[in-house]
Amino acid sequence: MKPFNWRPLIRVVLFAALVVAGCGDGPLPPPPPPEPPPSAIGRWTLSEIGNEPLPYPVPSEPCAVAAGTLTIRADASFTLALTLACGPLTVGGNARGTWVQDGTVATFTPEDGCAETAVVETRALRIARSCEFDVPVVFTR
Repeated sequence: MKPFNWRPLIRVVLFAALVVAGCGDGPLPPPPPPEPPPSAIGRWTLSEIGNEPLPYPVPSEPCAVAAGTLTIRADASFTLALTLACGPLTVGGNARGTWVQDGTVATFTPEDGCAETAVVETRALRIARSCEFDVPVVFTR
């Protein structure tokens, strides 16, 4: 009498075990929802103009941008405060306006001047090409 060949039976049992294990207890849980985009709301500090740290010399002016703060409020308003160093004098200036955010893009529309579009990141707000300075501008928090 020939000995019983267990190999085919083992293969069938292993295949059945894999099929049963692959079925699991039911459908897979849905993936977690995507992270919401970072909010622009808050206080931002001007850190770079033209890919350079401050102070930034204003073209054709005897002044340099020494500091700046952008305050973005939940009521869709913003205020930009700039400090200019003009020789021995320090001069301040403010701009106000409204803003809106769609995903990671925020658009700022001042009461006078041109609108700016920025990409909002967790710790940076980047304007690719400022219409005021014609160079990139970065705010950080």
